[in-house]
Amino acid sequence: MTPTRLLHLDVSLSGVAPATTRRLAIREDLTLTHLHEAIQIAFHGDRTAHHVFCDRDPFPYGLPHDRDELDHQHAWHAHYGYRDPATRRWGDRWTMIDLRDPDVRDASTMPVAAALRGVDRLHYRSGDPHGDDELVWFRIDAVGDEAGPAGAAPVRLIGATGPSPLDFGRVRDYAVCLAALYDPSDPDHDAARDVLDRATGPWASFDAGACDVDGIQRRLDERWASPRPATVVTTPLARLIDAVSPPARAGLRRHVQAAGLHVPPLLAEDEVARFTAPFAWLVRRAVEGTLPVVDRRLGPESLRAWADAVDADPDDLPAVLATARALGLVRTFRGALATRRPIAAAADRPLDLWTEMAAALFTRRHSAASPTDDALLCLAIADGSIGDDGWQRIAHAQEAIAADRAWMPWTHDRHRPRLRRSVLGGFDTHDRVDEHGSAQTTREPRHRPDPMAAQRSLASFTALLEPLGLTAHANGGWSASAPLVSFARAALTGPITSAWAADRHDDRSAF
Repeated sequence: MTPTRLLHLDVSLSGVAPATTRRLAIREDLTLTHLHEAIQIAFHGDRTAHHVFCDRDPFPYGLPHDRDELDHQHAWHAHYGYRDPATRRWGDRWTMIDLRDPDVRDASTMPVAAALRGVDRLHYRSGDPHGDDELVWFRIDAVGDEAGPAGAAPVRLIGATGPSPLDFGRVRDYAVCLAALYDPSDPDHDAARDVLDRATGPWASFDAGACDVDGIQRRLDERWASPRPATVVTTPLARLIDAVSPPARAGLRRHVQAAGLHVPPLLAEDEVARFTAPFAWLVRRAVEGTLPVVDRRLGPESLRAWADAVDADPDDLPAVLATARALGLVRTFRGALATRRPIAAAADRPLDLWTEMAAALFTRRHSAASPTDDALLCLAIADGSIGDDGWQRIAHAQEAIAADRAWMPWTHDRHRPRLRRSVLGGFDTHDRVDEHGSAQTTREPRHRPDPMAAQRSLASFTALLEPLGLTAHANGGWSASAPLVSFARAALTGPITSAWAADRHDDRSAF
């Protein structure tokens, strides 16, 4: 392979202050269509969106204030000089037809280096002027280049400032929210802080300069991986990070790193043996076929023998049996408990049985809650927050995930742009009169995170974990035993499973 030249491009999203930028290193022979994809990935946008590039500023007097200015294409072009014969333009096929201008070239055939020949700035628009999705404008500045080594990544993120406004709703709403945030006298100041913090998730406060650099680079690598792997090995913790709203990902990654949750736990053999002892006894007897079952329950004699063998209270063992069934360790077959060969082989090896149980926590569906919600509870156990504000964090995270899912599919030419919920859409507006007699309009959150609702949604998964060491106290507090903390960490860092894959809630192909 011969070395290739990489162009350094500063991409800035227009209409937001402080600026939101991404610096990309992109191979010079890639086309403008590839650049469009890279920009959409870097800003968490929609790779299928219609788009157009031009080498002159289409809005020298500022961006249009509303869509009414874009309703009449001829007036728009005449006013802003966008149809100047000296302006070079490239677009996707639909945009080429929509503009009805033979001078618009195909972006998929124009190399980035050729488009920048003779100029050091391009302007780029994504969105459909005739659709319901927002038109988003970017400025692309060429700031340098480098000689890339042979086999270098075609696109690389080398700098970033600020979260993407597209993560919070429409760009204009985000800009209004930021303006209110930085102006303490604005009546929406508190509402803006609240909604931005809620969107950022429970693991960090909103930071106008923060960006999920690692996540963006991973998505760029996935897009341009060559060859693409047939299977991607991931973990429930990695899938949880992907599932939370994009503004929350950077904070969650930092939290995971700070708590050391990104690596499997170190296990003591005696601790593992005590943790798995009740299940190992049950599996060994299931192999022998000596545990008759009536109505999915063991008889009193079997419970007493089990309790004597593992030094447990017989009244606690039905819950242990329910957990063993939920984890797939045992099942009923012809009136007695039975098990599977891999589980039977692990019965006398505590660490192997531990591993099987940890893997089954996200392999099998045990509750009406999604695997994402189950992982949030495991995270609260693993990081120790379950004893403090863990349920508040879970409720907050559930809300952030629900906000990310709140997009409406709209079809046009087989494309499905994402129409995200407005950043201020979750607030009620109230009019009041201040002490000077002036009318003031304020917004208050329509819904706040509800820890009790989070507990109800995870009731069945909580019941599964209680025999493993999760305890609810009379004062409303919760605690987790040290073995359960290690078990939750092991489950979160184990290989991903088919059950979670089946639960994917949205189409991430646009990312």
